[in-house]
Amino acid sequence: MSENWKRWEGEIVDGRYPLLQFLGGGERSAIFLTASEEPSVQKAAIKLVQAEAKEAEAQLERWEEASRLRHPNLLRLFQPGRCQLGGTWLIYLVMECADEDLAQVLLQRPLSVDEMREALAPTLDALAYLHARGYVLTSLRPANILAVGDQLRLASEHVRREGEALASSDRDRTEGSSPYDAPELARGVLSPAADVWSLGVTIVAALTQHLPAWDLAKSVDPSLPPGLPEPFGEIVRHTLQREPAWRWSVAQIQARLGHAVTPAAVPAAAKRPAAKTQADRVPWSIIIGLSVIAILIAIWVFTPHSGRQPAAPAPAQVEQAQPEPPRKAEPAPEQAARKASARASSAHQEPVRKVAPPAAAPVPPPRQAPAAPSATDAHAPSTPGEVIDKVLPEVLPAARESIQGSVKLGVKVRVDESGKVVEATPSPAGPSKYFIKVSLEAARRWKFRPPRVGDQNRPSEWLLHFDFERSGTSVKPEQLAP
Repeated sequence: MSENWKRWEGEIVDGRYPLLQFLGGGERSAIFLTASEEPSVQKAAIKLVQAEAKEAEAQLERWEEASRLRHPNLLRLFQPGRCQLGGTWLIYLVMECADEDLAQVLLQRPLSVDEMREALAPTLDALAYLHARGYVLTSLRPANILAVGDQLRLASEHVRREGEALASSDRDRTEGSSPYDAPELARGVLSPAADVWSLGVTIVAALTQHLPAWDLAKSVDPSLPPGLPEPFGEIVRHTLQREPAWRWSVAQIQARLGHAVTPAAVPAAAKRPAAKTQADRVPWSIIIGLSVIAILIAIWVFTPHSGRQPAAPAPAQVEQAQPEPPRKAEPAPEQAARKASARASSAHQEPVRKVAPPAAAPVPPPRQAPAAPSATDAHAPSTPGEVIDKVLPEVLPAARESIQGSVKLGVKVRVDESGKVVEATPSPAGPSKYFIKVSLEAARRWKFRPPRVGDQNRPSEWLLHFDFERSGTSVKPEQLAP
């Protein structure tokens, strides 16, 4: 199936995302390097998935929901959607592209104790963030622990809601398919405890390059390799429990490692104020007595008395803006997410301005058609056309890095008598749809000085020869004979 996916290299998904390089795939899905529309992202990947109509709709909703999650240790998801390639309908997800994953490291060597501690801190923070919001990662394993630059991030495209029912197809793929999957997933049970099981297996694999021995058919806990260093041995014993309720939580693991417990991981119930003790409670008799006194004072104040002058009406008070109550402090990841979201929104929104309606433009006089060439034009002096404004295509860095050697293609443009391009077509088409697209966009913006015959401007045709290389782009214009 990999060869079938690879043949789509060079195609453009949804008119926006070029499939620059096939990175890998399986029977139902594939990942390609693509061009990022996010200025802060160096590399982006696009995942293509074959799915039935009902399954595709559910998956797109999950991706859309997961793309709104913001944590520095979760892989960023950008754009889900549908597309058609080669007559096949697919769903796609554009996301950050990682530089490396933990599975690649473990092929060479195990992690040291210090490296394991460093990897666990951001992993636990991301899990705490998800669990506090009612989500389960569902895919924690070395291949999904990623390095993006110098930062560790968890693959997040498999995030699901806690308690969400797993489809039978999901359970079929889960049961016995991977030791990283908790045993209860085969029964369709989805909870944060499943992530804790996956974390325990990942710790064993990272420290020993081996998986714990475990027989799904037997009602026993996995057998751990000897010599696991502490405190990891204790953590693994408390995470690889068959019963989900017996497993440690993320907060307990953080406490055992001496990490600060992420505020997002504290359950809502733990944040409620404690019930008042007997000493804190005020007797009802005192409350009733104070209420009666207050009522009597109000009656005396508002009842007219002899010799008492009526109070002058109070002057109208000027409304004053009340100071905004202090906002509740948010965890650092939440603030970062909110600021990032505000920046992203402001980048795409222009301030609303009230603009007076434009005055009606004067109707131009009807344009006179250019005079037909007369018999004397053959003897009239002529001047060839000339390029006066050359525009080079804007090529994304990821697309340029994908070039092997050079990409050569031509664009034929038709220019009217004013020197403006009125039509641009590929000629020849070239091997890459992406580079054709950016070449056509650039060619339509060229300006020409039209050829003249006598005192008349003439339309013309040009062939623009584009040559794309990693070091840059060059173009050679050629005026075609009329």
